[in-house]
Amino acid sequence: NGSVFDELSLSPVPCDDFLNLSFICMRAGKVECSVLNARGALVKSLIIPVIQTGNQYIRLDLHGLPGGFYMLKLQFPDYGNSNVTSSFLIRNK
Repeated sequence: NGSVFDELSLSPVPCDDFLNLSFICMRAGKVECSVLNARGALVKSLIIPVIQTGNQYIRLDLHGLPGGFYMLKLQFPDYGNSNVTSSFLIRNK
């Protein structure tokens, strides 16, 4: 199939200051990781210029973000802007 990634997992959920992402990358390339708040505004981003194929583990620093619901969006612009989204919760501090 033409999928660029598979098996996205977020932990722990709910989280505090860090969110661990794991997924399988089927093709090497650039990855853009965006965190959007409940209103859809971008509150955090991370760009990985080159990611290799295989199992990937990313620790996303969420320090400074208030408790609430958020959306994580992973984009692979090298492959037709292929993307996946998942929601998560940051605990109130």
